[in-house]
Amino acid sequence: MKKLIVTCAVVVYASVGALAQTTNKAVTTPAQAPVTPLTRPQNNMTPEQRAQQFAENQAKSFERQYGLNATQYKDVYAACLEFANKMEAQRTSGKQPTNQGFEAMMAEKDAKFKQAMTAEQYAKYESTRRRPVPQPGMQQPQPQPPVRK
Repeated sequence: MKKLIVTCAVVVYASVGALAQTTNKAVTTPAQAPVTPLTRPQNNMTPEQRAQQFAENQAKSFERQYGLNATQYKDVYAACLEFANKMEAQRTSGKQPTNQGFEAMMAEKDAKFKQAMTAEQYAKYESTRRRPVPQPGMQQPQPQPPVRK
């Protein structure tokens, strides 16, 4: 009997403690809802604006990471903008880039980076560059059947 009373007392004590907790809800005004990644407006930008923003963000990131000067920044920005425009063109046409096509565009961008950056900066870029991981939606090149003679 004592065990039952003690068990009930513990359960009541735990439930009162749980119910006594206050919740801190963010107070927002109805006119201004918080912006989250899911509610951020994405479609308000034209493809050109989206490409320019992408190129600018990437070039600024590279400027911070690798210590680019003003002329290097302009060259890197131009390379990023060309790459972003090509990607936007593929996106608006509805085509999925193949891994080989994407790698070719990246190689072209890397060649422009190599011209713009010093050897140390480019070596650091190469060591930190992320290699693309094949995504389920990307088209894989179809293997060619062997030619029979």
